[in-house]
Amino acid sequence: MRDNASFYSLMFVVIAVALFIATAMERLMFALSGENLTERLRSSVFKAYLRQEIAFFDDPKNSTGALTTRLATEVSAVQGVNQMIQACSLSHEATNYHGVTYNCRPLGLSWG
Repeated sequence: MRDNASFYSLMFVVIAVALFIATAMERLMFALSGENLTERLRSSVFKAYLRQEIAFFDDPKNSTGALTTRLATEVSAVQGVNQMIQACSLSHEATNYHGVTYNCRPLGLSWG
């Protein structure tokens, strides 16, 4: 009976380590995809600005400062959504850590 408990607790730890690695990879991939998406979006918006007629820039709401600010803030909102997804992922990771440390103590394994 004790051998079964040790085996299953070890399997639980192996699953937790695999989950940790998978979560780290997930966060890395979200960060990379968010950066790539932001870069492509900024590039597309900037190219669209360059294709505008000269009269477009005569309007005060399309001044150089306004366009630069719009390019910096509105496109960065996409990165904000990506960071929100990462925060949710971090919350799940903390929950999993708590589950591992809380559930392994009755089995005689104490860490964390």
